[in-house]
This record gives sequence, structure tokens and C-alpha cells, in this order.
Amino acid sequence: MVKKSCVNTPVPLTIPVTTPVPLTIPLTTPVPLTIPLTMDKKEFFRITQEVFAEYGFKVDGKYFYLDLSEVHITAVLAKAHGIYFLGYNFSIKAIHEGEIKPRDEFAGHDSHLINMSNYKNERWLEYENMPKETYINDLKEMLPRYFNPYKKDAIGYIKKIAVIPGVIYKKDIVVIFKEAQAYLGIKY
Repeated sequence: MVKKSCVNTPVPLTIPVTTPVPLTIPLTTPVPLTIPLTMDKKEFFRITQEVFAEYGFKVDGKYFYLDLSEVHITAVLAKAHGIYFLGYNFSIKAIHEGEIKPRDEFAGHDSHLINMSNYKNERWLEYENMPKETYINDLKEMLPRYFNPYKKDAIGYIKKIAVIPGVIYKKDIVVIFKEAQAYLGIKY
């Protein structure tokens, strides 16, 4: 006698449905949770404005003004080729009395825009990838480095940076306009 195999015969399977039971796993060692505290665009602008104001700049949107006894400095947070940068110009008050125009980083100034973004590297201001505290600390370190010499002796510092490229920072080249060159006695 030949036995029939039941291999090809489907067998109905019934699984009882029950209420799920929550699974709790006790942790014996706490696991630290680290979340990078990067910034969004709005917070990036807010922090920039706050740190510039703390240093003594008057804040007007993306422009920052520092009015010293011998010079007026206009700094700007701008974007070029998809990358944000910080730059500034200066005006010698003895030359441009009353000619400085708010919200214009070129009119009435005696230098081409000096790019401060090279302070760290070309992509230093990619706020999406930078922790907030790092940016705040970098700005608080950078502003005195760039602007304290103007506060101490603006005309002497301008003469120094105009004739020696890279004095401000490794890659900075300062170009002074002709009227300021004549006033300062600088010959290129």
C-alpha cells in the first residue's frame, strides 16, 4: 500500500490576535544622546547681529556700523556664489565728512571690501553645518582681531595694512582708494 503525502496540501493556519505588550528594556549604562546644535538661517542672522552689537556695532539688518574717532567702519553679512561671507570697508572721517551712506558697503569708503571670512576658511560661514556655540565663539574671537587695531590707532593701522599684504590675516589684501592714499602719504 502506498501512503499519500500531504506535502502539497495547504493547511490553514490560524494565529490568535492578542493585545501587544509593551517591551521595556532596562538600561544598565546610560547612553549619552548628542544632538548637534546647528543653526537655521534665521538664528544665524540673529546671532550675527547680537554678537556685532555686543562688540559695539550699530546693527541695521545685514549691515553693521562702527563709528570711531578717526574712521567709520561698515561691515556686511552678504552671500556670493551660494556662500555667506563677512566683509568690511572703512572711511577716514577727515576725507569723507558726511559722505558715508548707510546700507551701502561701497559709497564713501576708502577701501575695497575686506573679506573677513578667510579668518577660518572659505566655507567658514556654512551655518547649516556649524554648531551654534562654535559660531558664537568664533565671532567673539574674530571681531576684536579685526577691529581692535582700529580702536587703538586707526590711521596708523590703515597705513600698515595698506602696504603689507596679509597683515590682517593670511589671505587678506587691502586696497586703498587714491584719495585715501594721498591723504595717508601712501605710494604703491
